[in-house]
Amino acid sequence: MPLRQDAEKKAGAIKAAAATKKQPAVCAAFRNFAAAEAKVVKYAEDHGDECRIPADAIKMMKANHAKTIEIRTKVCDVAAAPQPRAPSLSDALGTSRIPTAPSDSTTPKRGGAFDTLTGNTLQR
Repeated sequence: MPLRQDAEKKAGAIKAAAATKKQPAVCAAFRNFAAAEAKVVKYAEDHGDECRIPADAIKMMKANHAKTIEIRTKVCDVAAAPQPRAPSLSDALGTSRIPTAPSDSTTPKRGGAFDTLTGNTLQR
């Protein structure tokens, strides 16, 4: 496969990986694209005269490759950073602490016809 088509294919892989929103996949796609782009730039440098590639175009390729490397570094740094812990159900409900035993002065007095916490009042 020609170098340019390979680089274009790997650029499309970045778009597909970004759609999945999975950071490690995006990082891997950027690494693959950066490697393919580096091959294109190296070929352009080595064979620029034979292929009649203007020097300005090669400069632009190098500048674009430097930007790709910069973006790849940022994306991979974000992917390597630890993800924050997702809140648990108890955190979401606001009950992450175990309640302490209430003191006697705050405990309501039990009793009455509808107090079923201490047993059936009709059997007493």
